[in-house]
Amino acid sequence: MDEPMPYDERDESSGQFTPEFTDGDFLAALSDRDGATTTEVADAVGCKYRTAHARLTKLEGRGEVNSRKVGNSFLWTVSE
Repeated sequence: MDEPMPYDERDESSGQFTPEFTDGDFLAALSDRDGATTTEVADAVGCKYRTAHARLTKLEGRGEVNSRKVGNSFLWTVSE
């Protein structure tokens, strides 16, 4: 069975798909907590684990969130 893509509509001018979830959705899921695992963020946003991990990694690359490895999980926090 094919997994649905995390996109909801195509932008008419650019032809690119518009993400269903915004960066703000992920930041909001973290701002309500003093750290959250990827699974907790995915559950809060309502997306797949893979989508949450990819978006959080992107946000970390831009310096908006931090992560640290705790056991087998990543613990994500909003950057100060």
